Amino acid sequence: MLFHGFEEVVKDYSFNSLKPSCKSGLDIIRIDGEKNLVASFGWSGSMLTKNFQLFNLKTNETSLLKTTGEIPSPRYAHIQFKYKNKIYLFFGFNITSYFDSGYVLDLETMKWRALEVGPSRRHSASYVIYDDYLYIFGGRVNISKTRTNDVWRFDLEDEIWEEIECKGSVNKNLDLENKKKINNYVNESFLPCKRSSHVSSLIGDQMFMGFGVDENDKSLNDFWSFNLNTHMWVPLEVYGDIPSPRTSPSCIEIGSHIFINGGTLENPSSSNGFRVYYDDNFCFDFWKREWSRAKFISGPTTITPRTSHNITKDGNDIYIFSGESSTKPGQYRFLSDLQKLTVVNDIRYDMYNFITRNTKEEN
Repeated sequence: MLFHGFEEVVKDYSFNSLKPSCKSGLDIIRIDGEKNLVASFGWSGSMLTKNFQLFNLKTNETSLLKTTGEIPSPRYAHIQFKYKNKIYLFFGFNITSYFDSGYVLDLETMKWRALEVGPSRRHSASYVIYDDYLYIFGGRVNISKTRTNDVWRFDLEDEIWEEIECKGSVNKNLDLENKKKINNYVNESFLPCKRSSHVSSLIGDQMFMGFGVDENDKSLNDFWSFNLNTHMWVPLEVYGDIPSPRTSPSCIEIGSHIFINGGTLENPSSSNGFRVYYDDNFCFDFWKREWSRAKFISGPTTITPRTSHNITKDGNDIYIFSGESSTKPGQYRFLSDLQKLTVVNDIRYDMYNFITRNTKEEN
């Protein structure tokens, strides 16, 4: 997987002195035929926001989008995504309270509607969309750092929640005696440990999940696959240049590859407990089960180190927005830039190869 280097599309993205939000939702939507990048809700360092901030990808103009109806309260670390012509929002946190609520925004009427209450309150869960269902995993469920490893799915047509009964299976190629670290990541049923601030990506019918922070505030770098048809978890033995343990990186699938950027290390060994922020980029090859550092053929190869940032894609363009960073212990700053990264490979061809090979293997 090859990339053209980072391009700073916007250096300081703001509306009337309102800075963009960390841990907000990021989507591509069309309004009047124009492609817009929308960032909504989130934490801006000094306040929570529920604004919809638009950036026109053609004209580079910014604006605020007005919505009506049952507007969700301000929050961050929520789940947000676009499905068909609607934007869905679930869960989140507002500094003192955790949410179990869900909402849907109709992009035709720009009107919000509240959904039935679903699973327990949480924030910093991960999700994928598969076969008209939203699947969520894990998250932090209360202020005492309790986390979960449950899986739920939401029927996007009938709007019904259902908890998934998961099965655990040890990868036959994984020698547990020689892989002692695996014990840090699994329980007696060989399910992933409870965690939050992890990532998930969808390739085929597999949800790949990894990284995050456990109930002891320890950063993780294990990697798992969850079959969305059989509901079986498998810990993966991966190869190559494996990313170091980290919390809240950004992650997106690119054909049969998974790209991650940044993140932070919780409770590092440094005496002052200073968080380590990453600016590195990695790709995971589905077929080889191999991690490698992203390869660039032009332009800048890094951006400001960050965590809790937002990522989305439009064709072969990947957009990374905002996030939290720091250069001194105890001093955090919220970034307000918009970065674009372009994939050189043809994503559609890459996905065609994945589907073709997957079909041949099944036959």
